[in-house]
Amino acid sequence: MAETLNELPDRSSLRGLVDRQIRLSQRYRKTEKIVAMTPGTVAANSAVEVDVTVPGTTGQTAQVSGQVQLTGLSIISSDFVADNTLRVRFFNSTGSGIVGISGDYRVKVIQ
Repeated sequence: MAETLNELPDRSSLRGLVDRQIRLSQRYRKTEKIVAMTPGTVAANSAVEVDVTVPGTTGQTAQVSGQVQLTGLSIISSDFVADNTLRVRFFNSTGSGIVGISGDYRVKVIQ
């Protein structure tokens, strides 16, 4: 944190940063979709992949978060493997198997 006014960035450099952020936000569009998913049974200290249909998507990037309690499970990756098909990888970090909870998951798609 700046101690004095002299250490603050000048207005022109701040304006440049703001302009760059605006250009980036205009280049990429984010949409949110809610999809139903069933992780199934995940063995101790292992991962399982679940393919889910996300309509209207073709090769973008996605962030997935559970709207259900994921006790012991973590979502470690998500990749589009085909048009409208997202592969989500769940990891069980516990010492025993877990049955994943079916439910709605929030998918943020970045185009």
